[in-house]
Amino acid sequence: MMQEADSLEALLNSYMADIDHLEEQKSIELSTYAVMFLGTPHRGSEGARLAKVLTTILSIFSHTNIKPLHQMESDGEWVEELQERYNSISKNFKTVFFYETLAMPIPFGSTIVVPKASAVVPGAVDTESVPMVADHSTMVKFSSAGDANFEKVSKRLEFYSRSATQVVKKNWERWFIKKSPRQG
Repeated sequence: MMQEADSLEALLNSYMADIDHLEEQKSIELSTYAVMFLGTPHRGSEGARLAKVLTTILSIFSHTNIKPLHQMESDGEWVEELQERYNSISKNFKTVFFYETLAMPIPFGSTIVVPKASAVVPGAVDTESVPMVADHSTMVKFSSAGDANFEKVSKRLEFYSRSATQVVKKNWERWFIKKSPRQG
């Protein structure tokens, strides 16, 4: 979960880069055509509470870091800020939100760890929402290339990869024109 958040933060920071500021991160924005989120808790996760309990127990036996789990709690300030920041740049990318539809077994019951309302960013532009017949722990565990969920992901990767090279090339061309000194 945190790797996804780190990648999203890098993308958001790259967007904020202008010609002189954070230019090394600008390459991330210019080279990104599409973004796919698989069960990412954009509005936090009820599962974060259970994960905090389990992490606290594990901390008896090994070093753990509970801070990221505080950030991922439902309707937390950090996830809300990331959501708002992504909305402001979503027009620059094709975005696909995959979400789980099956409850995951947990001690004393089952739960949808990241419900659709959290997996899909409301207000994002140029998006597609795709249900996965899976629980949170199996969303990216495909049984074969014929797995229906694998096909949902791979078809979108194939579709977007056809246009990506041309779009990314144009992004870089526009950037170099914007960046070059004005001839007067």
